[in-house]
Amino acid sequence: MPWFAAHIELDVRPTHETNTDTFFERLQPHHASTGLSPYGYLDAQLSIEARTLPEASTAATRAVTEAARAAGYGTPQIVALEVLTEAEHTARQDNPVVPPLLSKAEAAAELGVVHQRVQQRADELGGIKVGNAWVFPAARIAADRDHHG
Repeated sequence: MPWFAAHIELDVRPTHETNTDTFFERLQPHHASTGLSPYGYLDAQLSIEARTLPEASTAATRAVTEAARAAGYGTPQIVALEVLTEAEHTARQDNPVVPPLLSKAEAAAELGVVHQRVQQRADELGGIKVGNAWVFPAARIAADRDHHG
C-alpha cells in the first residue's frame, strides 16, 4: 500500500506545553512532527498509509482531530490540509520553490516610498526578517503598487 504525506493546521493557538505534548504523542504512530505554523496555528505533519489520496486525507484528518480531542482542544476546525503522494512530497522537499524576493530598498523603490515607510508596513507587505535584513515577496509589492499606485 502506498504512503502519503499530510500537513494539517488546526484553528488552535496553544498556550500550554502539556497539551502540545499530548497532541504530539498521540500522533507518533504516524511518524509525526508537530509545532506551530507561521500563522501561529497548531500544525502537524504525518505519514499515512492508504490505498488512495482521498483515503489518506480522511485518515490524516481523523488522526489529527482525535489527537486534538485527546490533548484537550475539543474539535477544532481544520484551516489547512495538504496531502501528497510520498514521491511528490520527496520531490518538493528536494526542490523547494522560493518566490522572487525584494530587499527593503528594492521594495521602497517599487512603491515609490522611503525605506522607513516599507519598514512600517512590513507585516502588511508580507515582510520576513532574515538575519538583520528584511525581504518582501515581489508579487505582494507589485500588488500593493498596482492597488495604491
